[in-house]
Amino acid sequence: MNILPYKSFTLETPTPLAQVKQQLASRIEPPQLVRSSFSGKHAPYQGTISDQGFEIRRTLNRRNSFLPNIQGRFEPHSAGTRCHITMQLHPLVLIFMGGWLSLWCMGVVPIALFGGESLLTGLGLLMMPIGISAIFLAFFHYEALGSQQELTKFITGREVPKLPPPLRSPRGKRN
Repeated sequence: MNILPYKSFTLETPTPLAQVKQQLASRIEPPQLVRSSFSGKHAPYQGTISDQGFEIRRTLNRRNSFLPNIQGRFEPHSAGTRCHITMQLHPLVLIFMGGWLSLWCMGVVPIALFGGESLLTGLGLLMMPIGISAIFLAFFHYEALGSQQELTKFITGREVPKLPPPLRSPRGKRN
């Protein structure tokens, strides 16, 4: 398992490259800095597509720092098209996570080791960043798996097993 949130996979389809780009382009809209939450007429992804590949991110009307940045590279071959896809967190999210972990370790490690705390308290203070990082990784991989399933359907036309529905908020609305 990678320490940094990262996922890479390859999709192959017998469809010609021009048709794959057309199928994908119909589901990608240009990136917008501000998106109207009243209009439900958005493509599932926003970004750019070119002859060589694409750079996209899922379209949402809310904030989600764990959405992967998706980069794809097209490769035509004798049996159709091959698409190499890489997903990773936005660099600013990685910088925030790294800064938070650094500040935590600079402040808490000396207290945990030399502050006269009990062994259990010291271990808890040292393990907390590991637990929070594991939660960050789990959220990223959940979002990346959802995008992988959608892209597989868009590019190859094959249905893939669905993810379980997202957890419900206390008010009964989906997150």
